[in-house]
Formats: sequence, C-alpha cells, structure tokens
Amino acid sequence: MATGIKTPHPYFPRDLVLDHYVPNTNTVFQTLVYVGIGFLSVAALVLALGYSRRNTTLQRNKDKFAFFWFILSGMLNIFFEAYYEYNHATLAGDNHPVAQVWKEYALSDSRYLSSDSFVRVVETFTTVSFNAPWLMTPLVLLNDSVRFLLKAVVVAEVQQKNKTKKIQ
Repeated sequence: MATGIKTPHPYFPRDLVLDHYVPNTNTVFQTLVYVGIGFLSVAALVLALGYSRRNTTLQRNKDKFAFFWFILSGMLNIFFEAYYEYNHATLAGDNHPVAQVWKEYALSDSRYLSSDSFVRVVETFTTVSFNAPWLMTPLVLLNDSVRFLLKAVVVAEVQQKNKTKKIQ
C-alpha cells in the first residue's frame, strides 16, 4: 500500500490510502443519466452513419441490431477504458461525470482508484486488443464472406474477458 494522508473513503480495504479522494458530487441516478446521454449520443451517431447503408447486406433486423451493437459497444469500451488509462492517477479526486462512473465501479474493485499496475496493464491490453474486433465486425457485417467468423471471434473474446475478470 502507498503511504500518505489517510482520507476517509467508502472503499475496501479500509486501510487503502487515497490521499486525494473526493466524494462524488452526483447521485448514482445522475451518474446513470450522464452515461445514458453518452449512450444515446453514440447511438444517434451510429444510426446517422448507418443510415446510408440501410439498403446493403443489412436487410434483417438482427443484422442491423448486430451492426449497431458492435459499434456502440466498441466505442463505449474505448471511451471508458481510455479515460481510465489517461486519468488513473487522479481518478479518486476527480469529479468529472466519467470519473464518477469509475468511482462507482471501484466500489466493487478498489484497485481502479489506487492505480494498480496490474489493472492498468489489463485495461490497456483490452482497450487495444479487444476493441479492434468490436469495431471491425460492423464492417465485416457489410461483407457476407467473413462475417460469421469475426462475430464468433468477438464473442469468444468477450467470454474470455469475463472469465479473466472473475479470476481477478
């Protein structure tokens, strides 16, 4: 553990030193509203960009939904993980709406606020390696020849990521 000023915080272990910790200024509901606004903004962008492709290979509703879902998931993952990687050292004292999302998430794993080197490596690795297929899949959905293979790879990566997080 780091040494420093012991600032009271709601995270475990209780002796974790977060000398720059500042409580969230928003309620959980307000934080969810900010996330929802971000979600809807990305969704609107995806729909606007996908509108010109409406008469291509994406004829079935489930293909349109998959196209939308992969882009939305990839963009949100990149945004949140990149924000964490860029601001990890000051996250506990930051009250930006995205930092408040991370502080809520850290209630289940306080290593995110303590700049744990393992968490940083894993987040960087997943940002770089797992999100590329998420963003390539929508392009492949427009090309019938390899679409099922890449969808299977992405789903397998998600399952592996979930197993890795459970092990931690």
